[in-house]
Amino acid sequence: MGIAPANKSILYLCGEVNKVSGILSSKPIDGEYTQVKKVIDGVHPYISPDESYIVYDKIGANWEETYLCIRFKNVNGQWGDEIILPESINATKTECFGRMSNDEKYFFFNRIVNGNGDIYWVSSKIIVRRTPSEKN
Repeated sequence: MGIAPANKSILYLCGEVNKVSGILSSKPIDGEYTQVKKVIDGVHPYISPDESYIVYDKIGANWEETYLCIRFKNVNGQWGDEIILPESINATKTECFGRMSNDEKYFFFNRIVNGNGDIYWVSSKIIVRRTPSEKN
């Protein structure tokens, strides 16, 4: 299970709770996180601090094939269509655990090559920010 906190006290997590699985969210009610709702299919979420986008892993045909995706929130506050990140990131279909640096200048991710995992980074410019009118 992975947990990604957002600025508005909402937690995004992956796993299964009450037979609901995928990326889930939970808002505090009276200071406690007691209810979850499914957000999207995927695992290992990273949510931007302003909740304008979410990066996550998508599992391919089997658990050995993963790739990184992103979704942007639209003007209605709903998550737009899934966008698979470019092949320069998803080069081996073993990429996972995408995270943005605190200053949002760099995008970090894990890649497995010949059975060994390593951390890679690219400029965050690879993730094109969109204005609300351009979002799905």
